Amino acid sequence: MNAIPPSRLPASVVDDGPSRDEMAERGFLGSVLLTGTLPTDESANLTADDFFSDRNTAVFESLHRVAAAGRKIDLVTVADDLARANRLEAAGGLLHLDTLLQETPHAGHGRDYAAILREHARRRAVRYAVREGANDDPDALAAALAEVAERFPPLTGPADRQGELTLRMLCDVPRRPVRWLWPERLAVGKLNLLAGEPDRGKSFLTCDLAARVTRGLPWPDGRGHAPAGTALMLNAEDAADDTLGPRFDAAGGDPARLAVLEAVKDPGRPERCFDLSRDLPRLDAALDRLAEIAPPRLVVIDPLGAYMGGSDSYKDAEVRGLLAPLARLAERRDVAVVLVCHLNKGNHGGTPLSRITGSGGIGAAARCAWLAGSDPDETPELGRPPRRLLVSLKNNLAAAVGGLAYRISGDDPGFGGGGRSDEGGVLSDEPFPDPPGFEGANFAGSSSPLPPASSPDAAPPRVWWDPTPVETTAAAVLSAAAGPNDRGSTEDEDARCETWLRAELMSHGGTAPSKTVTDAACEAGITENRLRRARKALDVRATKRAFGGGWELSLPDAGEP
Repeated sequence: MNAIPPSRLPASVVDDGPSRDEMAERGFLGSVLLTGTLPTDESANLTADDFFSDRNTAVFESLHRVAAAGRKIDLVTVADDLARANRLEAAGGLLHLDTLLQETPHAGHGRDYAAILREHARRRAVRYAVREGANDDPDALAAALAEVAERFPPLTGPADRQGELTLRMLCDVPRRPVRWLWPERLAVGKLNLLAGEPDRGKSFLTCDLAARVTRGLPWPDGRGHAPAGTALMLNAEDAADDTLGPRFDAAGGDPARLAVLEAVKDPGRPERCFDLSRDLPRLDAALDRLAEIAPPRLVVIDPLGAYMGGSDSYKDAEVRGLLAPLARLAERRDVAVVLVCHLNKGNHGGTPLSRITGSGGIGAAARCAWLAGSDPDETPELGRPPRRLLVSLKNNLAAAVGGLAYRISGDDPGFGGGGRSDEGGVLSDEPFPDPPGFEGANFAGSSSPLPPASSPDAAPPRVWWDPTPVETTAAAVLSAAAGPNDRGSTEDEDARCETWLRAELMSHGGTAPSKTVTDAACEAGITENRLRRARKALDVRATKRAFGGGWELSLPDAGEP
């Protein structure tokens, strides 16, 4: 039998120099340190022989010793193990361990790093077998290569099919109702979304939510009380001392039950921002600390984009890979996570949900999503805070519920004539009574406001809720907020609305139920004020059907109904 010449082996096998990838070795070790657990997938088959670097080999062996002793894996426990084994210097010291944490691109990519290591280890073993057995008989070389293949099977390709799928028959799955932080608005154990343009009061709203949770106060729509507990807030835009603190105090919250995550401290490194791709174990540990005070109920991440680390917010796969572990943490810890997002500047022909800045995976991951925006039907008044709306963008867990209105002010702004319009478009000027179930709900004019602010400054701003039901859609809010460059002048929009209204009525023979027209206008993003102006411009008649029927709208040249 002829010997196997090196020319018949792949070039990558016989090239000079050992096959190695230092970054992959560091990435795998760093992913284990960041997640705090040894892998359970195919990468669990790695051995010390898969590593080329002596110091990385020492760290790998330490990880297994720490895990075998039943200790948690982190920088401190691994450094302690290495010191006890007199291997800390061989492992590169604390500086190398810290480098593993800092330079790991993504904690969730450990399996990919392991596959790279295994391939390089296989190549090194093949090269050694070829060189050692070049002058031996071919049978010995073949046996050596077979041994290499057995010792270093690939972690990709066929190995992916060696595992088993975890299946459970639906009949074996116990049922349970959706758990709510705020009934039918914010779900427990899920990702929730709050989106809006700047200066719409998003951080005021999150402070209001956190205040209600820390005190167990009633929700502003009268749907029961918030479950009392602790809250954790990540806010990259507002300082805790002069902004978040006063706002939270003004909302009546318990500051002993709200934690603000300010930074992440790594040994020997400057403080850095929290990173969702690598710091979820630390977030989990923070919730453990809060649980010693009271059950954690709410986590606010404001804004989401500031905590995505090196992930690209416009790449759907990266966004979903980042948010999926966060969703699992929310479910396991039984907390409601509220992600705060900004809106992009324009989206012609898209849905309101697509206005969220970044990948569509952000809106898709959230089970409940809300939009904070300006009231398109309000006429601004000098000296009075503008009326804002909180309207639904999506709700996968409950039937559609109406929106809410609010103002941000130090003193009670008084909503006054904010009543609903009747079929003739007349606004009611009657004041709102104190409805049952709203005691202490902190809506404008409430006889039982929240506790006074603890700040010495006079009347710091807070959220004041309006109990008037809101039927305005997110499309209408965004359409009214679009600038001139996006939607043309007001006159052009009015003209388009008139054209639309004439076409809508003509499609019904010139006369149509008022509710049908109003609903169609909302779907088209037409505000109530603009529709009213179009009715006036076209001289549309509003008549009431006999025998208790509803209102109808008719073009002036349409026949009598």
